[in-house]
Amino acid sequence: MEGTDGFLEQLEEAILSYRNHLEGNELPKLKDASRSYYASFQAFYNVMLRKSLVHEDPYKHDMKISEVEAPESGPIIESEKADRMSQRLSMFDSQLDFLNHYYQFSADFLTMPRIKRIKELITYIHWESLAESSSNMTTRIIAELLGRMRQGSDPISSGVINDSVLQMAKATKQILTVLKKTTIYQRERYKLELRRNLLATMELKTEAIRERREEVIKAIKRKFPQVLGDTPYFPELVEEILDEDAAYDFEKRRKELIDKLQIRREKQHNKAQQSFKPHLLDGCRILSTASTPVEQAVRKLNHNAMILAEQPVTMGERFKRWVRSLVMKEDEKRIYEIELFDQNTGTSRTVKLDFDLFVEETQKLARMLAVMGNKMGPTYKRLEGFSEEKLFEFLSSKIDEIIKLNNKLPALDTYFKSEVPRLQRQMIRGIKLEITAIKNSVVKANQKRHEYVSQKEEIEQLKKLGVQPDLE
Repeated sequence: MEGTDGFLEQLEEAILSYRNHLEGNELPKLKDASRSYYASFQAFYNVMLRKSLVHEDPYKHDMKISEVEAPESGPIIESEKADRMSQRLSMFDSQLDFLNHYYQFSADFLTMPRIKRIKELITYIHWESLAESSSNMTTRIIAELLGRMRQGSDPISSGVINDSVLQMAKATKQILTVLKKTTIYQRERYKLELRRNLLATMELKTEAIRERREEVIKAIKRKFPQVLGDTPYFPELVEEILDEDAAYDFEKRRKELIDKLQIRREKQHNKAQQSFKPHLLDGCRILSTASTPVEQAVRKLNHNAMILAEQPVTMGERFKRWVRSLVMKEDEKRIYEIELFDQNTGTSRTVKLDFDLFVEETQKLARMLAVMGNKMGPTYKRLEGFSEEKLFEFLSSKIDEIIKLNNKLPALDTYFKSEVPRLQRQMIRGIKLEITAIKNSVVKANQKRHEYVSQKEEIEQLKKLGVQPDLE
């Protein structure tokens, strides 16, 4: 088409500038909002599991995910409601995990089909209108389950649920806003590629497009796969190109297109006082998702200890216990000799563990983690008031505490399985799933801590070089 060379150069420059803006400003926001959404959902999901509103999917870890995909959303019959909702939320959790750990939040990776997939996943549950009258089946059933839970007397769990729903609704808006901007880039990039690689070879005349538009579109569609191969064909974008290049008001349309790609800088406030505390607070919220698996692990270990205590003992062992009770002048403590593996040295060592003290301290930790994730609760409010240094120390200490706990759990799991006679081992409850869940929470919280450290170090390095850091 005649008269397009200067416009194409201007358009390509505008698209490149828009892409750089996405990469430097918008897509980091998308990544943060996506992680916030996932952390809030995990807090929400853990309460649902703890309250037995849904149950763990036994096939969760067998699922192979290669691409983001929203779970099934069709009707559910009443008799299958509990099982089907458990499966859907389990799959939703896995998909969010895949999105946050395997997707690239870059302008070129987020193609239009991928943007559509993310939108479908993020809006799978309507958090902004969570009601039993919702037309969305999954949203309606979740609202029913939460209504049942709120009839009980557990303000902490209700607070976690309410806060998580608010945070997911907020994150949904943020995600959709950035995806809309990324869609603009992908659409214009697609149209530019079409202009340069296909339309430029067809030597279309403006008069022909105006007078025989349908014939021109058919000709473009026929030649499209020959030139662009497996690239998806979007008829509405072809129509836009023809309007921008041959409509009677094409100059106005081109100006509007270039204007749309212009970057409007927002005024920055208090740049030098930018705080990185949100990374640490997110880390605390993510770490709080370990509360449920910690609580479940302790419950199972207590059960295993009771099974072990019920095993018959010899007269000699009874005499030893009687002597110990006389010497200690108190009820006999449950002391177990366990093998702890030191990952730093690669060696194991035998230690004596006061099981009753261990249970007491671990239950206290689980309660602390639970209230730490409630953004509306007093504990979280207190964390918000901490200085960055104090909050960093707090998060680090809790991460270290949970790592030490998760080193003891496998040892106790092995101990009970080996100490109980073979015939009774089927009564022992394993805690491998809980150990994995706790480890995942620690890994994700650690990521937030490392992000905080790396950003602080980057700012300090720039200051040493005499460069004023851009904290937009």
